[in-house]
Formats: sequence, structure tokens, C-alpha cells
Amino acid sequence: MGDHDMNGWGWAMMSIWMVLLLGVIGVVFWWVATSNGRVAASIGGGEDSARGILDRRLARGEIGIDEHERALGAINKRDGK
Repeated sequence: MGDHDMNGWGWAMMSIWMVLLLGVIGVVFWWVATSNGRVAASIGGGEDSARGILDRRLARGEIGIDEHERALGAINKRDGK
């Protein structure tokens, strides 16, 4: 009775490894959750793309429709569209 392989150090090491594993999993989830917008923006479809910025400026009234269309034409020409 009481003859186990898990002495005091075994339980301590298992606990440390469990905490480390949960920490790594938590960091991966945090990184995915926070980098999602940056990944989309770097592809060109995010809010920080040139078109997105232009649309937001139009919506806030910083630029008029004529300026928006002129800038959008320049963006399309630059992108080869």
C-alpha cells in the first residue's frame, strides 16, 4: 500500500507541465484572436486598406463624392483594375 510511481516530485512536475501547456494554448488563442484583423488588412480586405479608409472618410464627411470617386479611380488604376 502506498507504493506508487507518483511521489511528491512526480505530482509537482505534472502540475508544472500542465500549467505550461495551458499557458501555451492560451497564448495561441490570444494571438489568433488579436491578429485576425491585421491578417485581413495585410491581404487588402481589412478596414485599414486604402478602399476602407477612403470609404470611412466619405462616411464621416471628410471628403465629397467627387474626391472619393477620383481617389477610388486612382486606387483601381494602381491595382490594375
